[in-house]
Amino acid sequence: MIQEKDLAEITASILKNEGKNTEHKISQRYLVGVAGPPGAGKSTFAADLCRSVNEVASKHVAKVVPMDGFHLDNSRLEQMGLLHLKGIPDTFDKEGFEALVTRLKTLPAETIFFPVFDRSIEASIQDADSVGPDQPIVILEGNYLFYWHQIRNQLDLSIYIDAPEDILYERLIARHLEGGKDTQSARDKVLSTDMPNRNLVQSCRDCANIFLDSAKGVF
Repeated sequence: MIQEKDLAEITASILKNEGKNTEHKISQRYLVGVAGPPGAGKSTFAADLCRSVNEVASKHVAKVVPMDGFHLDNSRLEQMGLLHLKGIPDTFDKEGFEALVTRLKTLPAETIFFPVFDRSIEASIQDADSVGPDQPIVILEGNYLFYWHQIRNQLDLSIYIDAPEDILYERLIARHLEGGKDTQSARDKVLSTDMPNRNLVQSCRDCANIFLDSAKGVF
């Protein structure tokens, strides 16, 4: 579990640096990227960080925007022959996500809508949430934020979160079982997609400003 003191330090850094943007009249949102392999705890950490920033600021200045909303539809993946590999980079609408990140960054006075992935139906819901003009801090969360350089280059702060391989394996098996897969199918998914994805995103970890182990804390 990530320590509260680590969360507090990162929160203070975000608010300080976003404040400099305001002070210097830089007309852009402050983008934080939380990346790492499947099962590392990115969603949990991003939500905790958003809550912490908003609590310290005493207003809702931050919003989480997950990359998962840009999963391609299952029907499209079936046509592409990639449904069994859902989760690899080619199964996302990369261009759509890049366009969203650019709009979030460069249009701080506008309300920007974004899709949200619903695991219960394994599909994205278009325009399900939004970032408003009163939210100058956006916490992007997803596997490939550093792997896709067009995204990476727009981040103001990059956080890489990981966990030991055995812990990731256990978490991912549990996730797939909860999603309705049987034990063998869950293992096959972890070994065919999730673990190779971990190796891919690990190749970009040196792009991060901060490294976190969700089982320990900052490292």
